[in-house]
Parts: sequence; structure tokens; C-alpha cells
Amino acid sequence: MLSDAIADETDHVYVELLTYSDLLALKTGHHLGKKVADNKRYLILTYKVKYDTVHYPLPLQYSGKMSPTELQDNVTKLQTEIEHLKNQIISVSSTKKKMK
Repeated sequence: MLSDAIADETDHVYVELLTYSDLLALKTGHHLGKKVADNKRYLILTYKVKYDTVHYPLPLQYSGKMSPTELQDNVTKLQTEIEHLKNQIISVSSTKKKMK
């Protein structure tokens, strides 16, 4: 499911990045008035079909405050990793299609 969402191969599965307060709002159906610590992030894998929606929250590790240079290096590294993973997904997908 996750690879389908990343490769954008389906309309039924998608990925979101949410804060802890966003996750609570999703869970309760409305934003809470109280302030909560917002340094937690969650990757939400959502599976949505005609009569049902299921959210799978995947907690992400907090790495602390980073300098702008560290952030830029991290973004560059992640973009490279995303491209590599997309290429792997495409490769596996095309191999599966050839096998059918």
C-alpha cells in the first residue's frame, strides 16, 4: 500500500505528514483548543474506499533542532533517497507487469 501511495498508482491510498495536534484533530474530528507539544510528526497512510476510511499513523523520530545548513543537507539527502526508492518501485512494478 505504501509503495502504491508513493508511486501515485492508486486513488484509494495516500500519504500525509501531520503534527501531533493534527493527528488529534483527525482522531476527534475537530481541533482541540488546548496547546499541545508539536514536535512530534506522523506519516499517515490512509486507505479510502467507498464506505470505509482507515488511517495508519506511523510515528517519525524527532531529531531535535537543526541549523539551516543541517536542514538543507537533510532535505537533499531525503530527496535523493526518494528518487532512489521511486526508481525501485517503478522497477519492481514493471517486473510484475512483465510476469503477468
